[in-house]
Amino acid sequence: MMRPALAALALLLAACGELAPAERSDEPALYKYASIQSAMAEARSTLDVFWAHHDDRSPGEDGFRLKVAEPSDAYERDYVWVEYLQPAGEELWRGAVYLQGGHEQFRTGDTIEFSEADIVDWAYIDGERLRGAYTSRAMLDLAPNANVDNLRAIYHEEPTP
Repeated sequence: MMRPALAALALLLAACGELAPAERSDEPALYKYASIQSAMAEARSTLDVFWAHHDDRSPGEDGFRLKVAEPSDAYERDYVWVEYLQPAGEELWRGAVYLQGGHEQFRTGDTIEFSEADIVDWAYIDGERLRGAYTSRAMLDLAPNANVDNLRAIYHEEPTP
């Protein structure tokens, strides 16, 4: 049940990402919206919640992911979800790219390394619904005329437990 909804969300977000300009700029246009910037700030301010649950998982908690800023061929800063998080050295992490349609550089399963300073969002499954995912929630609000109720249903009402 969760995978089809996440796949639909990934397709919606990938389509939004295609709005970015063709020449190299600092970041995708979508991430310049004030609501997305606020969502990233809120996610960073609650990152300790993610790490606490990541390190001491309760039953029903799974699918821990981070959204990180990475340089890409198109942008100085592009954003990609990573999962299967592992320490990669002092203050470095390694993860596998998760569901990134629409990117020519990042592919599902690619391994990337990043620092905590690169983290802009977090998410994990708590039962049948997602916690965190601040930027994804904010993106849904940028489509006021779209019927996204089915996508909103994959999130807990509150991002943090």
